[in-house]
Amino acid sequence: MTAVSIDFLRERIHPPIQDEQKEDDLWKFFDVVNCYSYALGLLYDVTFLNPGQISRMQLQKQYTDQELLERVFSDIHVLGMGIRKSTLEEEILSDNEWKIAIMNTDTSFSQERYDYHFLKQNTNKQWFQKIPFDQFPTKYDSRYRTITNPETATYSYHYHLVGYFVVTKDMQS
Repeated sequence: MTAVSIDFLRERIHPPIQDEQKEDDLWKFFDVVNCYSYALGLLYDVTFLNPGQISRMQLQKQYTDQELLERVFSDIHVLGMGIRKSTLEEEILSDNEWKIAIMNTDTSFSQERYDYHFLKQNTNKQWFQKIPFDQFPTKYDSRYRTITNPETATYSYHYHLVGYFVVTKDMQS
């Protein structure tokens, strides 16, 4: 990520909107963002944003679940947003909140390289993921099945669920 101001990023936080077509159309202009940028709602054309990068934490080759959460929480705090633990079943009723799922590589599969993954739930309660490399957000897993539960979806890596969280954008900012 090139050096941009935190205020610049705060202005580009985009909670999901009710009109699914408008939501899809909006994100089609940001096909190069990764799953982390997408889950945070950052409408900023950045190729690859790592957890902890906004809060200027040093990049590591891999993260434990706790380290990954610390990085996400730190970035969200710097952005002036809120985050709290959630469940798959919790319904989001506020326009400035949305649910994300945080996944981490299952290290029991030692031949895989390290990766993490984030999914975002839109206002229609549908889960979406953003795979980088010029692909648009999708509601399908790697077997082209609709994602109804991020924990049981199929991905190109072996992930485990770190947790579900509700992210809040302060509408005053």
